[in-house]
Amino acid sequence: MENNTQLKEMIRSMVIDVLQGQKQETASSQPIKQAPKGQVEPGIFDTVDEAIQAAKVAQERFEDCTLATREKVIADIRTAMRPRVQELAQKTVEETGMGRVADKVLKLNLTLDKTPGVEDLVTECETGDNGMTLYELSAYGVIGAITQVRIQQKH
Repeated sequence: MENNTQLKEMIRSMVIDVLQGQKQETASSQPIKQAPKGQVEPGIFDTVDEAIQAAKVAQERFEDCTLATREKVIADIRTAMRPRVQELAQKTVEETGMGRVADKVLKLNLTLDKTPGVEDLVTECETGDNGMTLYELSAYGVIGAITQVRIQQKH
């Protein structure tokens, strides 16, 4: 799976599976022509429940990957997103009417640089007179949250 072509095909397959709302055992070579029911466009959902369900399917597939593959996927996502930071910041301000583009750029770059990846999945072991305890961290699922936003009034 360390082969770049295989890795890209696996990621592509996962994305297609999530967007189509199904699990496939083999990668599809056909591009998605339109968004499946419940999606405004690929990756954009009408409801939070639909987005969470798609994320859950993707997380289950991702969990089956080796740590080395997960690390490569995360690095590739960061690399692919970095050139789009300015565009995403601009769209965020336009869509919400809140904040400043420069602040959004800082926040998006911080997210890319500081969101932990597999480096947080460290295995630790403690031993003592009463035996040994193994701590092995792993992903535990998908969390969806909607938070309130306070709009500051300009005087």
